[in-house]
Amino acid sequence: MDGGRSTTSKARRPPELAVLSIDVAERRRRLVERHRLHPDRRTNDPAEIARDLVALHSSDPVTPFLSVLVRQEEPSIRSIEGALYEHRTLLRHHAMRRTIWLTDPAVVRDMHASSTRKLAAAERKTILKHLSEGERWIDAALTDISDLLAERGPTDTRSIGEALPHVRRTAAWPAGKGKTIDIPIHTKLMVLGGFDARFVRGRPLGSWVASQYAWALRSQWTPAPIDDAEISVRSGAAGVLRRWLAAFGPGTMTDLRWWSGWTKTQVVQALTDLDAVQVALPAAPSDPDPGEPTGWVLPNDLHETADLGPSVALLPSLDSTSMAWKQRSWYLQASTNARITDRWGNIGPTVWIDGHIVGGWAQHPSGELRLDLDASLGPEHRELLDAEILRLDAALGDTRYRIRFPVPNQQRLLASP
Repeated sequence: MDGGRSTTSKARRPPELAVLSIDVAERRRRLVERHRLHPDRRTNDPAEIARDLVALHSSDPVTPFLSVLVRQEEPSIRSIEGALYEHRTLLRHHAMRRTIWLTDPAVVRDMHASSTRKLAAAERKTILKHLSEGERWIDAALTDISDLLAERGPTDTRSIGEALPHVRRTAAWPAGKGKTIDIPIHTKLMVLGGFDARFVRGRPLGSWVASQYAWALRSQWTPAPIDDAEISVRSGAAGVLRRWLAAFGPGTMTDLRWWSGWTKTQVVQALTDLDAVQVALPAAPSDPDPGEPTGWVLPNDLHETADLGPSVALLPSLDSTSMAWKQRSWYLQASTNARITDRWGNIGPTVWIDGHIVGGWAQHPSGELRLDLDASLGPEHRELLDAEILRLDAALGDTRYRIRFPVPNQQRLLASP
């Protein structure tokens, strides 16, 4: 069980600052090696890629597919669909910051314990506010939906409502500025059942770029338990943070709280349980916004990382690498940030060179991959970039898509011709 220490002891303050230091160059080398951005680090296993990044963002259905494709030796949509819908080594699940993530069941269990149980309780409370019936009605409705899925197998939300008209009834829901709209209550129940790990999202209705899914009964979809009563909030948080530090460390307290959505108390407790080590994070001399001067790593993660050589990667919107840190100046300049990031901090498609972002890109409706770079590249990086464009273009084939969270440079990149 992750977490190690007794869950009955009081939270302690993490240890004081060590004399150790991890500079920007080392952070970038770690990023390239651990996030599989160098050709020598690619693998064809989608589940391994997801685990290496803790979990893949899946709020935009395109993101996890592209996040895997660019890190595969042989990019293949079919292999990702196989992991999701045949071998089922990957699951979609709401967790930190109410985001839909995609990762393997073992990681999902820790995410669920650390974050999703709290989401489920809040969601149930919200539904109760807008229903005249009480919890018994909710539980009976969830049982009826479960029985339907057990009989039919994966079924989309609309069909569930048609088959069970008594759970399709509407309720007035806040729509902002004092207004309300009528919402079919079964749509809220499906989300609640997902939070409770009763239901899981199966295949999309349409191609892999679609965002409407057929729901499946979790017990039929995978034997892996998600809501494991033996995993406490504390041990789940330690398990999640251990994976985060292994993939993304060092991270500042601001980074950890932002990524996890946890309170400072929960983050400090997890750092303490992991015996995490605090290190200095010297900024580059030209960095106008270096962020916090210290961050955290696992106790066995103080060695230097070998330089793998030149690397180029085309990462999708909301990729887990781009979105892992709140304080980003060590890999993202302010001038570039203004073009590729929206006002909520969502990062669009990015071009990475040697562990930092140098611009953005977009798939034009014609299928052409268009670039928005800060400066011209040297011959070695240009050759690698051209190869990456060809790899991704071949993997996408005739598929066309739009990102769900537009960023400033997309309008210009997508303009015709």
